[in-house]
Amino acid sequence: SLPHSLYVALVGRRSPCKYFSSRMRSTTLLVSFLSYILLLVCVLLVTYDTPLLSNVPPARIIDQPISKIAVVIIIDGMGQRAWEYTMSNRFSWLINITREYGISGVVKANAPTESRPRHTAIFAGFEENIANIKTSWSRSFQPFASVFNNVEVSWAFGTQSVLKNFNANIRRMSHTDSPSDAEVYQDFVSSADSILKELKSQKNYTNESTRGKIVFFNFASTDIAGHIGGSSSPDYLKAVIQADNFAHAVFDFFRQKLSKELMNKTTFIITSDHGVVPSGGHGGDSVNEIYVPIFMWGSGIVREQSLPITRRLDSKSGYQILLNQVDICPLIASILGIKIPSNSMGSLPVELLDVSPARKLQLLLSNNKHLQSLLQATIERIKSTSFFPFLTTEREEPLMMQPRLHETEQL
Repeated sequence: SLPHSLYVALVGRRSPCKYFSSRMRSTTLLVSFLSYILLLVCVLLVTYDTPLLSNVPPARIIDQPISKIAVVIIIDGMGQRAWEYTMSNRFSWLINITREYGISGVVKANAPTESRPRHTAIFAGFEENIANIKTSWSRSFQPFASVFNNVEVSWAFGTQSVLKNFNANIRRMSHTDSPSDAEVYQDFVSSADSILKELKSQKNYTNESTRGKIVFFNFASTDIAGHIGGSSSPDYLKAVIQADNFAHAVFDFFRQKLSKELMNKTTFIITSDHGVVPSGGHGGDSVNEIYVPIFMWGSGIVREQSLPITRRLDSKSGYQILLNQVDICPLIASILGIKIPSNSMGSLPVELLDVSPARKLQLLLSNNKHLQSLLQATIERIKSTSFFPFLTTEREEPLMMQPRLHETEQL
C-alpha cells in the first residue's frame, strides 16, 4: 500500500470511492452531452437535407416542338377570389380572349405562398426545398434546373426580388428596382428590337439539346398593394385591373410585331404565384392564398369552347381545379419540346393540349418515364445514405410506377 503522505497528496483526504465516483460522474456527463450534440446534429442534417437530385436521366425530347415561343406572365399576388371579386362586374380582356381562343381555370398552389417557392414550382416543378432554411428562406440553398435551362434563349422582365432567384437559369435578364408594372413593360419595349431579332431567327432543332424561347414577365403591383392594404383595398383592385390591361398590351405587342406564321407558333400562359389575405400579406394556406387563376391560349392549347375539359372538385374551396401549380412546368416543357427539369414532380395535363391522341400519349409517356427516373434516383439515394437498406429487392422497388408506364405504352 501507498504511504499515507503520498496517498493524501494524490487523492486528498477523500476516500478512494468518492474520488473515483466523482471522476466517473464527470465523464458520464461529458459523454452524454457530446452524444446529445452528435444526435442533434444528425437529426438536423437528415431533416434539413436537400431532397433535390442531380443524377436524374433527362426525359426523351419529342421530334418536333408544338410551339416555338412561350410567353409567360406571372401576376404576383393575385388570388382567385380577389380576381373574381374584382372582375365580377367589369370587362376582362383575359377572360374574353380565353373564352374564345383558349382555356382558363383555377390553379392550386401549396404553402408556403411566397414568391420564391411558388415561382420555383411553376418553372422547376417542385415544392419548397427544406434545405433553404439554411439561407433563412431568402434564396435557394442549392442550384436547380428549370425550363429556362433547356431552351435556346430566354428573357425575363420584372422586379429584382423575383428575378434574382433565377440568375443561374435565365439567359437574358432585365430587372427594375421599381415595382411599377408600367416600368417593367417599358423595360421590355426598350429591349424589343434585339428580342424580336432573336425571336424571328430560325433554327434547325434536329438533335439539339435546347430549343424554343421563353419571354417571362413578373408584374408585382398587385403583390405590393396586397401587402399594404390587403386584397380588398382600392389600390389592390386597381392593380388587378391594371395587370389585365398590361397582359393585353404584351399580347398586342407580339401580335403586331411577329409574323402571322410565328404568332401561330406562340403560346401565352398568364397565371399568378399566390394570393393575399384580406388583411394584407401572404405565406399561409388559406383559400385566398393557394388558389390562383390561369389563362392559356395559342399554339398547342385546347379551345374549351370546342372541347370542354373535365375539372376536379376541391372540397376545401369548392373550386373546380384545372391543374396543380407544379403541373405548369411539364406543360411548358411539353409545348416547347424540351427536356423536363430534373426534379419536376408535376403531372402533364395532356387534356389541355390541342394535339393528336398519338402525340398526347407520346408526351404522357415521356413525363411518366421522367417521374419513374426521379423515383428510382430517390430510392437509390435513400439506400446509399441509410444505415439499414430497404428490405426490398431491386425488382420490387419501381413497382408503383410500372403499371402506369405499362398502361401508357400499351395505348
